[in-house]
Amino acid sequence: MTDSSPSASPSSLKIYFRLLSYVKPYMGLFALSIVGFLIFASTQPMLGYILKYFVDGLSNPQAVLFPTVPFLRDLQLLQAVPLLIILIAAWQGLGSFLGNYLLAKVSLGLVHDLRVQLFNNLLTLPNRYFDNHNSGHLISRITFNVTMVTGAATDAIKVVIREGMTVIFLFASLLYMNWRLTLVMIAILPLIAVMVSTASKKFRKQSKKIQVA
Repeated sequence: MTDSSPSASPSSLKIYFRLLSYVKPYMGLFALSIVGFLIFASTQPMLGYILKYFVDGLSNPQAVLFPTVPFLRDLQLLQAVPLLIILIAAWQGLGSFLGNYLLAKVSLGLVHDLRVQLFNNLLTLPNRYFDNHNSGHLISRITFNVTMVTGAATDAIKVVIREGMTVIFLFASLLYMNWRLTLVMIAILPLIAVMVSTASKKFRKQSKKIQVA
């Protein structure tokens, strides 16, 4: 008899950590890509504060941004806000480029390593295995399934780090600006979590159907 209990099959967390072990040869590039995403996430609260200075400049055109800095004390808000927007956009672009470009290199390297390892394992299998399995399915494992797996190893981490750090930075700025209103937002987080969890389960089912097809 075979054990059909849930403990017989490895958990999703163990499978995911096993998948992340293939990222170890690229940890340097992966760490730099995370730094890029942190740079990208740090620009979101900056844009909120720029809007505040923009409104202040409209209400008081003579107001200055750095009244205590010797060389910038005469820089008015109406002049400083466009310059700051350009600087923030450049900083955001730098972070986005570093994060996406380096993570793409990690993803392509991971695809190559998995394909090479899978192909080497296929070469050691007996002829009976190839007689019992469709050649299209075997080719699909190398070309399509590996790409889907690397999406879980790299793209998922990209979303978690970039969006997660964006939420953390924005949450910290909200606490600094108005902590009472922030507590109201926290009260509705369980409802948002339920909606995200339900959508995630549906996407998993669709992904499995795509692989089967």
